[in-house]
Amino acid sequence: MHPARIFLAVVLLSGAGACGDDTVSPASVYGTYALQTVDAKALPALLLREGDYTFEATAGSYLLRENGTFTSSQTWREQYQGWSHVSTHSFEGTFSISGSTVTFVWPSDGATWTGTLEGRELSVTDDDQLWVYRKG
Repeated sequence: MHPARIFLAVVLLSGAGACGDDTVSPASVYGTYALQTVDAKALPALLLREGDYTFEATAGSYLLRENGTFTSSQTWREQYQGWSHVSTHSFEGTFSISGSTVTFVWPSDGATWTGTLEGRELSVTDDDQLWVYRKG
């Protein structure tokens, strides 16, 4: 066999081996999303100021599980005239996903709210504020 044909055969065969399934599977939506911003403000994000009183979001997360349940947790800090109080509130419910829309359901009364999943970000609007979470 001519050396040029051997070279061509090697190039073609090595290229064929590299043509396997190169698709990248989408990242799983399940896992923990940590709060990054509230209305584009970094944490701690000031949510309310009235005189000497302030109310801030200092942390938060959503944990989405494969069984369709979630846990959400938010940590708040209140300050007033030198007094400071930090509290964390967590709750659980169910969720479903349709396209990029996530619908969360509060189990006690069936109330719902929605979020949007784009890549590793979960955006949820709550009380007219945009809360952005990022999967770690």
